Amino acid sequence: MRDEVSCPPDGLLDLSVCRKMDGNSLPIYASAPHLLGSTDAVLSRLQGLPQADPVNDKSVLRIEPVVYVEIHRPTMN
Repeated sequence: MRDEVSCPPDGLLDLSVCRKMDGNSLPIYASAPHLLGSTDAVLSRLQGLPQADPVNDKSVLRIEPVVYVEIHRPTMN
């Protein structure tokens, strides 16, 4: 079940806990290319982005299920 208060909108990954400045979290979020999979609420706040293409903008992260080691990673730009 998704916690609407503490979880970011669909399509975004909250990285704020990864970086702090003066003891405070910085609001940092990651997304798929062109915000693929994001909600209309997120997309409506930005202008000028190309439309996401589900075929070309898809990202996959594969993690080995026993030791949780990344076995394949997408290219980050």
